[in-house]
Amino acid sequence: MVSHISRDVPSFRRPEGLRLPITGLALIALTTTVAACRSPEPAAAAATPATEQRIDVAAIKVGVSDVESALQISGNLMAETRVAVMPKLPGTLSRIAVDLGDRVRTGQVVATLDRREIDAQVDAAAAAVGLAQAGLEAAEATLTNALLEHERAQNLFDRGAVPRQRLDGAATARRATAAQRDLARASVAQAEAALRRAHEVQRDATLTSPINGVVVERHYDAGSLVGPGDDPVVVVANLTVMKLEAGVSELECCRCRWRWSARSCCS
Repeated sequence: MVSHISRDVPSFRRPEGLRLPITGLALIALTTTVAACRSPEPAAAAATPATEQRIDVAAIKVGVSDVESALQISGNLMAETRVAVMPKLPGTLSRIAVDLGDRVRTGQVVATLDRREIDAQVDAAAAAVGLAQAGLEAAEATLTNALLEHERAQNLFDRGAVPRQRLDGAATARRATAAQRDLARASVAQAEAALRRAHEVQRDATLTSPINGVVVERHYDAGSLVGPGDDPVVVVANLTVMKLEAGVSELECCRCRWRWSARSCCS
């Protein structure tokens, strides 16, 4: 007899509450699988090398050269040579021969003083010279006569015709006339010196330009009284050589060198 032994094996039943986590686990696994399948695409894209961009740059050869540094300053452009024409003696201007902007030459007359009194002094000095020369001629004639008288007295004294007193008198007269002649010569020299001085004063009454240039200043008109201590009658400047007078600060002064060339612009 075959006996059948039956064993009740308990059947496993999944609780209802476990379905949701299992389902969620399956979804997570599926998502991971899909992500694993797609992950090689970005890696492949990252592995692709980027295109290089080249930029052309100018190349300069390295060397040593001078660097120009400019310094701009402002100032006044003036003539290097300026001469003030002033009178050497007081007087009245009788004529002004030049005006502003006129070109003059060396020795050209620019103004004259009233010379009437000066010319009279010159005439008086010339007359004094003539008078002194006439006195010199008279003194020389007297001396000649005194020499002859002394010579006669000496001859007569040697023959015993006249006494010693006559010879001494002739010698004294000779010495006196010689002294008068020397005095007349000194008077002539003094009169001639006075005449030369009068001529110098006469020349000083005429004002001339000492240089070639242009009249840049004029301070008087005809009829004005002028003197040595007053303003110059005119100022003459030589415009061929100019100079620039400008102020430079202490910070910029160290950048300047003696005899550096410069470019100037006048306005």
